Amino acid sequence: MSSPLDFSDTRWGVRIPPPELGQHTEEILLELGYGWEKITALKGERVIP
Repeated sequence: MSSPLDFSDTRWGVRIPPPELGQHTEEILLELGYGWEKITALKGERVIP
C-alpha cells in the first residue's frame, strides 16, 4: 500500500535561515514568566547568550 499523497512534483527548499544561537532566548524566557532582572542575571553569569 502506498501513500495517497504524491509530492514528487512539489518544489521544496530552505526558505529562511535557521535562527542564530540565542535569538529567541529572551522571548521564550519572558513567556515562561522570567523577569528582565533574572534574564540579565543569567546573561551576566553566562548561562544564556
